[in-house]
Amino acid sequence: MPYRYSANFRRHVSARLLADESVKSLAEEPSASVQTLSKWTHQTLIDAGRRPGTKSFEVDSLAQARRTRGDWYRS
Repeated sequence: MPYRYSANFRRHVSARLLADESVKSLAEEPSASVQTLSKWTHQTLIDAGRRPGTKSFEVDSLAQARRTRGDWYRS
């Protein structure tokens, strides 16, 4: 099972990534793996509007809609 990081920790790391701190320097600290930080960097840039893609808050609402629709079909 993958390790779940707190939302506060992820926000803190995302802010540092937006401040152009490198993934390599963050990975040297006892925090997350390089692969995890790379994924977070990609999503952080999308959320900040610096890269095209689906923003994380849009995915959350889509996931909620799918769960709701799934419950409706099962009824």
